Amino acid sequence: MKKRIIRRVALIVSLLMLVTSTVNTTYGFIVAKTVSLVNIFTPFDSAMSDLVIHKAVEHPFGAGYTVPDNENTVFEFKVELGRLYANTRIKTENGVITTDATGALTVSVKANASVGIIGIDAGTAVTVTELTDRDGFTVSGDAVQRAVIPDNGNAKLTFTNVYAPQGTNGAAVDVVGTKNLEGRDWLETDAFTVILEQEKDGQWTRLGYQQINGEKKAFDLSSLMAGVTFERVGEYEFRVREEVGDLADMDYDEEPKPFTVVVTDADMDGKLEVGSVVAGVGAKVTDAGGQFAVDVLLSNVYVKPTDVQVDIQKTVKNVGNKTIGPEGFAFVLENTQTQERISAVTDANGQTSINLHYGLVDAGKTFTYTLAETKGETKGVSYDERVYRIEVRVARVGDAMTVTVLVDDVAVEACVLAFENTYDGDTAVTPPTGDNPNLPFWIVMMILSGTASIVLILLDRRDRKKKA
Repeated sequence: MKKRIIRRVALIVSLLMLVTSTVNTTYGFIVAKTVSLVNIFTPFDSAMSDLVIHKAVEHPFGAGYTVPDNENTVFEFKVELGRLYANTRIKTENGVITTDATGALTVSVKANASVGIIGIDAGTAVTVTELTDRDGFTVSGDAVQRAVIPDNGNAKLTFTNVYAPQGTNGAAVDVVGTKNLEGRDWLETDAFTVILEQEKDGQWTRLGYQQINGEKKAFDLSSLMAGVTFERVGEYEFRVREEVGDLADMDYDEEPKPFTVVVTDADMDGKLEVGSVVAGVGAKVTDAGGQFAVDVLLSNVYVKPTDVQVDIQKTVKNVGNKTIGPEGFAFVLENTQTQERISAVTDANGQTSINLHYGLVDAGKTFTYTLAETKGETKGVSYDERVYRIEVRVARVGDAMTVTVLVDDVAVEACVLAFENTYDGDTAVTPPTGDNPNLPFWIVMMILSGTASIVLILLDRRDRKKKA
């Protein structure tokens, strides 16, 4: 009976031990695997590595910039393990490397990446020194770091470099162009000014200019562009434009020709570069292996002016035996808007003319005038009282000015205006006689003044007698 009880107790204890060992074994396996997975996916950690070296690179280009994968972004580190590791084959993620006689080896690390070293005993003191000295990169913190390999896990060392490249200039961008003139040939006195401008803080800033004359129809602003400096990655706006001059009847090219210079640093070689140039309306860009040419065409049009000739025809109708010719009669054309007056006198044929000139500045305007004869003092002449109203409407058609002329609201092809005077040389003219037309008035005045004189004399005599 006692033995049966002891066996049952032993069986129960055995079952309890079996369950307990099974649970603990399974739990331990899960934890071990979980830790292993975490090590694999934790940033900067290399699975099963005893030492992890991470290279972090900071730059000013923003989150959208991709650090290039080239020789400029690979950094070297000297790892000193001590003389116990002299001439020892060490396994790294770069492959197996044999240390030198001092127990040192060199590993390479890409930007924002890590390298792991395996096979270093726990408790080993390690010294890591960054060896790479590249243009544009500055070590942030210590270039020499030390660590002791722990019993579990790994030692992690992070080296941070700050990238600040040198600026560049616009020497990689040539700005050239041609001046085209339509409507007439170039004159030796022709001069045009071409300006290069850059947009800064919402304002267009003049970088310089070049003058084009009649002998040199091409321009080159490349030296001005080479003087522009770029300190940051980004897009820079420029434009070429012509300055409006004072050549008469010249329609200047007032439309700016824009282009954009895109500054980049695609290779992280320590300096910025012009990555591309984008042409706007009126410009075109060619790329000759990183040397860009912006070609601009500026077109001016000479607009031929026009004239309106106001022809005046004077006739004289002679009445009687005496006659005169139509010469010597004066006329005035007055601008009703400006009150400017132009005079003209007829010749022996009774003809004269007034010329009106209209250029590009007059396009779209309407001018009104009045034309009338000036009355003279020639005896026997009856002057023409007529006043003509002239309206001139000016317009531009292509490279020439055109006009529409109306006389008294009627359109005319030719502005010929006629005036007629009448001369009667036989009309009797009474010569001056000296007679005064106001004779009755003066007679009355004479009687009144005489009467007043007599009364005064009589009064004076009476006063004398009384005193005597």
